[in-house]
Amino acid sequence: MARTINGSYAEYVNVPASNVVSLKTALPWDELAAIPETYMTAWALLNWGLSTSPGDFLLIRGATSTLGQACIVLGRQAGLKIIATTRPAAKISLLNDLGADQVLIAKREIAWELREIVPAGADHVIELVGNDTLLDSFAATCVRGAVCLAGFLGGMQPIGQFQPLLQIPSGLRFTTFGSAFVFGRPGFELSTIPLQAMVTDIKEARIQNIYHRAYCFEEISEAHRMVGNNEANGKIVVTV
Repeated sequence: MARTINGSYAEYVNVPASNVVSLKTALPWDELAAIPETYMTAWALLNWGLSTSPGDFLLIRGATSTLGQACIVLGRQAGLKIIATTRPAAKISLLNDLGADQVLIAKREIAWELREIVPAGADHVIELVGNDTLLDSFAATCVRGAVCLAGFLGGMQPIGQFQPLLQIPSGLRFTTFGSAFVFGRPGFELSTIPLQAMVTDIKEARIQNIYHRAYCFEEISEAHRMVGNNEANGKIVVTV
């Protein structure tokens, strides 16, 4: 939706049956609408893109995005030690409140700074900034650690003269995950993701919803302005 299929603001839409999941919840529709893209993708990154274990160090680059925030929440719930990055210093407290143990100001190269905190390097990296910082994420990862590239917040510019054998450290596991392209396909069935448990945890305040507010359709220009100016700290929902 909004990538290869038009109609993001349609009242009705056809979707693959494999992407329909039954839920029981008392959450209102606008709050419920903010959950699947963030939390199902975050769960998939931690469990399919990476294989995390309690006590592991996880670096999240681009953590102030809604997906990055959900990765912090689920990572913390899974017992991981979270190091997050943010460009605006004003959002450090937001990431700490979500459960980040350490927050670094985002720069193209932070590997040396991360290794002052974790000398061996992070066990896992969720790379949401993209190609611009990917090589530095490799440098920030421990021996036989793992990096999952799952976003392009910094743009889609290719890495010039990329030589995998020379630039990916030996033994490092490098994966990618594009939820928009694989969710619902064989091996990535949405029914295998514990969405009901996450919705229940949000309803019972065990974890928080990454949700800013809902706008009615007549306010859609303001909704887009909020997104464009990066003023919201959560998902924006438009009701039709």
